[in-house]
Amino acid sequence: MSSGLRALAMAVEQFLASAGFERAPWIAVAFAVGIAMWFQLARPEQWLALICLCAALGLASLATLRADGNFTHLRLAVMSMALALSAGCLTVWSKSALIGTQAIATPTAATLTGRVLARQEQPAEERVRLILATREPGTARAIRVRINVSLENDRAEAVEGALVRVRARLMPPPPPMLPGSYDFARAAWFQGLAATGSALGALETISPGEAGGWLAHMRRSL
Repeated sequence: MSSGLRALAMAVEQFLASAGFERAPWIAVAFAVGIAMWFQLARPEQWLALICLCAALGLASLATLRADGNFTHLRLAVMSMALALSAGCLTVWSKSALIGTQAIATPTAATLTGRVLARQEQPAEERVRLILATREPGTARAIRVRINVSLENDRAEAVEGALVRVRARLMPPPPPMLPGSYDFARAAWFQGLAATGSALGALETISPGEAGGWLAHMRRSL
């Protein structure tokens, strides 16, 4: 290590030694930066490059700041920040892979049969909003969709757990209209929503006998 870099490292070491427990919140900051970097970087290879860079930085701190007692705090700080940053990126990446849902490819209109997972009354909008577990038209992929149903087409029996049938127009969750504005497509990905839409007709509840046949068909298709 050159004399200039050593002097800089010693200055940082003294600063970290005097900071005490005030160093700890910066680990949370690095974790948050790792999450933000996942959203800023567009592709998996870029996320992987960030994680590899953090690993290289941590290993470099071990190689250059040897455990000779001179740079104990600096070495620990570099390793902790690199680990926290990569952990933030990995956390949101794994969450995206585990619960994220690919949106439907194109707008479509179809008759859906599914189970009501959630029901939200919106009287001011003269509608109810339902989250349905159903199958994607054309592919039979298990998906969750959010559908707005007008009050005149609603059925009071369509509560959580009920099986319903409805013809609806489905749309992929839209991306932000302006750079930096609310990104509903990203929010829908993490909420597990593959599509949103509106009912094109009256909502039907399925009778117990018909529900048994539908559930048997679902089990056979899994």
